[in-house]
Amino acid sequence: MVRMPRMISLLAILLLTMVPARAAEEVSYQATTDRFFDLLKDGKPTEAIDYIFSTNPYSVRISDSVQAQKARFVALESFIGKYISHQKLLDLDMGGMYAYQLYIVAFERQPMSFKFKYYKPKDAWVTQSFVFGYDIDRIIEDLAVRQPLRITPKPE
Repeated sequence: MVRMPRMISLLAILLLTMVPARAAEEVSYQATTDRFFDLLKDGKPTEAIDYIFSTNPYSVRISDSVQAQKARFVALESFIGKYISHQKLLDLDMGGMYAYQLYIVAFERQPMSFKFKYYKPKDAWVTQSFVFGYDIDRIIEDLAVRQPLRITPKPE
């Protein structure tokens, strides 16, 4: 009988030491984006959009806006076909407090842009906004203007 309280004490100590280690584990904003695309790739756009906004407790305050965006996002497949792939165009981490990611996302009919904004007010990254659109041509032109001009020599 003496061993049982000691065993419980050891178990309690073990659990208490595990809690701070677990809390110290940080989910990166990239992991959030990756999970979003995994859900999209699995044909679960509703779950993907729910997941991306679930990281921010304040999104319930703007639930009408989130629901409208969710409806537009879920309807995408009927307009532009199934998701095919994605490629990151830009990833800006501003001091470990704010991050912006821009992706080109391929669908059967045409590409789209996906923009993720993350904010880290304390210990955890939260989704500040997620925007998707058909403005990929403008984005590519803007990025191209910032690239140094490369002139390819004419073949002789």
